Amino acid sequence: MKLYITGKNSSQGLEAGDSTSFADVARALGYTIVSNHLDADATICVDYHPKFREELRDAQSHGVRTFLIQQEPYVVLPEHRRENPGKVFDHVLRIGIPGEVTRHYGNSWHLAKNWRGPRQKRFVAITANKWSALPGQLYSLRREIYSAHEMIDLYGHGWEANVRSQLIMITKEILLGLAARSRIVLPRASDIFSSPSNFLGSVKDKAKTMANYDFSLIIENSGHYMSEKLMDSLLSGNLPVYVGAPIQHFKIPEMFVFQAEPTLESIRDKMNEAMSVNPIEFRSTLREWLLDPLTLDAWKADRVTIKLLKEISRHLSD
Repeated sequence: MKLYITGKNSSQGLEAGDSTSFADVARALGYTIVSNHLDADATICVDYHPKFREELRDAQSHGVRTFLIQQEPYVVLPEHRRENPGKVFDHVLRIGIPGEVTRHYGNSWHLAKNWRGPRQKRFVAITANKWSALPGQLYSLRREIYSAHEMIDLYGHGWEANVRSQLIMITKEILLGLAARSRIVLPRASDIFSSPSNFLGSVKDKAKTMANYDFSLIIENSGHYMSEKLMDSLLSGNLPVYVGAPIQHFKIPEMFVFQAEPTLESIRDKMNEAMSVNPIEFRSTLREWLLDPLTLDAWKADRVTIKLLKEISRHLSD
């Protein structure tokens, strides 16, 4: 079977920086990757952008089936708020969004080595400084809790940006939302002027940094979505306080996550609850679940990609 792979994130796997791309896994399964959409049996778009619309339309007009692998939420790519972005897809496969079929966001599976040794009894958060003009974004909540809670050590790009840089970022996101004809949420003062209580810079090795801490704070881009962030935390041996799509949709045991509502009060309460847990005992139980073959099969990036490709094959054979 011949596949043409395009889209905003066509060169990466289901996790940023992961070498397990769709093309690599497809070749390993015996698919042929072609360089022209007219030579393909199917065109796969990994995250939609309007600049790909004409190419996808042309594929459809020549009888080539088109598929969207949607792995970014709409607060990152506003076009994804539509059921069929650009109206150019025969099938849309959404990642990390609960639904009739809930597909996991794959992880490259770097299991921490430090499971019983001493760690910092603090919360780690590793996120870039971002903002979105769309309703449902949780970037503003991140800023609020990072500036209000002294037990959080924050790492990531862009938090040292000055007010001018913040305004430029916000302006770009507003224009992006307007271009997608989305409803716009204007920034609050905290989006421009707040600063983290304890910002420690960028990191080269996310997993290694997280493995230095007993606890983590994971706030997703939006509340309807689960990316790789929570599983990154669990693989690092953190006890996470999490804000995002409900974990029961993804079959993650509730004993491993303190799920908070998207409010400062709820996050603070869950952080206090988490700190009452013995982290070594927690990690021992967590490690058993992470090493379970069923967990690996559900979450490891290459296996997630294999399932997506098999799902596409089934659609093509219909």
